[in-house]
Amino acid sequence: MEILKTQNVSKTFGTEENPVKALCDVSLSINKSEMLAIIGPSGCGKSTLLHVLGGIEAPTTGIVSILGEDLYQMNDSKMTTFRRNNIGMIYQFFNLLPVLSVEENIVLPLLLAKKKPAFPLDELLKDMGLDERKTFLPSQLSGGQQQRVAIGRALISKPAILLADEPTGNLDSKTGEDIVALLIKANQEYHQTLIIVTHDERVANHCSRIIRMEDGRIVSQEGGQ
Repeated sequence: MEILKTQNVSKTFGTEENPVKALCDVSLSINKSEMLAIIGPSGCGKSTLLHVLGGIEAPTTGIVSILGEDLYQMNDSKMTTFRRNNIGMIYQFFNLLPVLSVEENIVLPLLLAKKKPAFPLDELLKDMGLDERKTFLPSQLSGGQQQRVAIGRALISKPAILLADEPTGNLDSKTGEDIVALLIKANQEYHQTLIIVTHDERVANHCSRIIRMEDGRIVSQEGGQ
């Protein structure tokens, strides 16, 4: 079942005199529970595409449809609620609040949305390997542990779609493998659609489909549809 679709999506930055085309007519269909990797050289448009899919960066032209809804036809209030309920974001740089504990960082999206957790918090902390560190501050954690907190924060409301932007980029290879294992678990056990932007071919090879981008365009696909 199709969960996300783009039609002729383009994104241009800069001025009319000096335009920079980050995305060029990208059309893409992604099914529920699919695990998709987006790869390509730096500056090819991978992260821009992820931000467009996540409602962070509006396309210049084209349509982004998620769960049958036209994302960029929503007003700001509706889009904020829709994103909070349906899309989880995981970044390379963790983006944790330094004054909040592990537990508080994870439940923050729920407090903002005034929702109950989709999973028992203790169970999620255990799955993330953080049950003995729930009162720690981010500064007291390793990079891998901070990324686990970021994944827990993205999972706590059980969004339909997880978007991960270079989630292993700041980690050593062993820690990166552990993080990928957690993402695979979310995909397989919780049936969440997972879209990963990565430079790492080893990470991409865990996915059911790999999309390669160059110069803002999809140039090849392997696996999947």
